Amino acid sequence: MQLSLFPETQTSNAKDKSVFSDPSFASNKLLPVHRWIPWIAGFSSSFVRGVVETKLPQPGTVLDPFAGVGTTLVESALIGHDGVGFEINPYAALACRVKVNAYKLDPEDIQSKVRVAKADKACRLYESVVELRQPK
Repeated sequence: MQLSLFPETQTSNAKDKSVFSDPSFASNKLLPVHRWIPWIAGFSSSFVRGVVETKLPQPGTVLDPFAGVGTTLVESALIGHDGVGFEINPYAALACRVKVNAYKLDPEDIQSKVRVAKADKACRLYESVVELRQPK
């Protein structure tokens, strides 16, 4: 079963309970994109979404001076905000850039390119086997 990059329906639980009810990264382990890079210091996406929706109800810009692996920037983008983040750790900064840009990708286009790459590799492998079998 192919998982989508983002859940089809992702709703905030800000109305049901406090935005501070789940600040840890634990619930992110089940979510596409957020589960890619477990980060001990990260916030849960539901916590971030709840805070952003509560504090910035209209489209705006979210500043994350310690972006980590991008949970705040991803959630901000998904609900229609611009985001600016800074991260000093090169690994976390790379993970953040990948996650923030992932929603722009078309999964079907990626699958198509993977199929082409696999077919090309299979073709080259076949050609090398045929070449090895040819008498010199």
